[in-house]
Amino acid sequence: YIFLVNNQIITYIDNFILTFKFITYYIMNFMADLIELLSFGVKNKASDLHLSAGMPPLIRVHGEVKKINMPSLSRDEVTHMITDIMNESQKKFFDEHYECDFSFEVKDVDRFRVNAFQQNRGPGAVLRTIPSNVLTLEQLNAVK
Repeated sequence: YIFLVNNQIITYIDNFILTFKFITYYIMNFMADLIELLSFGVKNKASDLHLSAGMPPLIRVHGEVKKINMPSLSRDEVTHMITDIMNESQKKFFDEHYECDFSFEVKDVDRFRVNAFQQNRGPGAVLRTIPSNVLTLEQLNAVK
């Protein structure tokens, strides 16, 4: 087998431990990428992160959808990003119903509500930020 890991070609992977390390590295990269995207969104005051196979990630800031300067995501990348944050029952529901709503938290970033779905291009998801700090009516400029 030939694999590219950290820009180094590994040609001999008969060793289970090396294979396990590669698979762990591969899966952790998707999780790291998702956390980086979510952190980027939160820092830029985005309400949503949109992931869709065949498109670059998008963020919604003050109602305007903006592309993140990244290459388009593949089906596999989006699938891994979505399923890596699901528990087993959520994965099963997603496989059976082609959609799933759930929430999760990234420590030191924020909480997120997730709508994962299948579409004609492949998997997609919208991750909405759930602010940790609840704003007062005055901060929201609500009518009294």
